[in-house]
This record gives sequence, C-alpha cells and structure tokens, in this order.
Amino acid sequence: MNERKRGTKAAAAIAVAIPLAAGGLSALISSDAMRQYASMPKPPLSPPPWFFPLAWTILYALMGAASFLIYASSEKKKEGARKKALALYALQLFLNFIWSPLFFNGGMARLSLAVLILLWMSVAALIFFAGKTGKAPAALLIPYLAWLTFAGYLNAAVAIAQ
Repeated sequence: MNERKRGTKAAAAIAVAIPLAAGGLSALISSDAMRQYASMPKPPLSPPPWFFPLAWTILYALMGAASFLIYASSEKKKEGARKKALALYALQLFLNFIWSPLFFNGGMARLSLAVLILLWMSVAALIFFAGKTGKAPAALLIPYLAWLTFAGYLNAAVAIAQ
C-alpha cells in the first residue's frame, strides 16, 4: 500500500472515530439516560431503549464518513462550500454532544428541544453545503436529519408532558 492510500485510510478512520468518540463521551456523561428514559412519559411510536445506541452508532459512522468525504473534496471551485460544510459539521457535532446531558442530566426537555431545533437546522444547512461538494456526503447525512426529526417528536412530547 502506498503512503497516500495509507494516509487516506487513516484520515477516514479518524473522521469516523471523532463523532463516535463524541457520542460515546456524551453517552458516558448521560450514563443514567436509559433508566431515565424508561420512566419518562413517552408518545406513541417511542422505540425501545436498546434501539437508541444502535441507531446512534450507525448515524455517527455515517456522519464521520460524510465529514471525510467533505474534507477530502479538493476541487478549487468547491472550496467555499467545503469550508462552510466543515464549520457546520463542527457546530452540529457540538449541539449533538450537549443535547443528551441537557435532556437527561439536566431534565431540561424544553431547552434540549430548542437545542435540537438548532441542531436540525445546522444539519439541514450542512446537507445543503455538503451537497455542493458531492452527492455522497449529502446522502450520508439524510438518515441523520430524518432521525433528528423523529427525535424532535419524542423530545417535544416529553417537553409537553413536563
């Protein structure tokens, strides 16, 4: 394997590891989350607790792959979109990171819903700019936006019940 391919594989692995690590740290901070979730009033269509770690692991991997593709895009005419997409990626990763502690540890369903709305908007904008760098990174982020929409429904139901 030549040096360039090895570097590309390492960069891709790091790109996937970053959101997995951020999600893992957020979950660690909110380690009592599944017990709290079990005792919360839940709306219809609420998934079982075991589904969340599975869904988030897949979404974090897709997110990381998308970020790598955005980062690796090198066409000069797409540089502005690439920079905006990477900035939005960092923003959404931060908002994603703080949501769980706010919702579970802080018991702040309304504030976490506001954060989730900002997160949804940042991911929608990220998809827009990612799409300007290539179809694949935008497509990889669509399941994430769909899940955030569903998470908004769940979060709003808890916020209303409080």
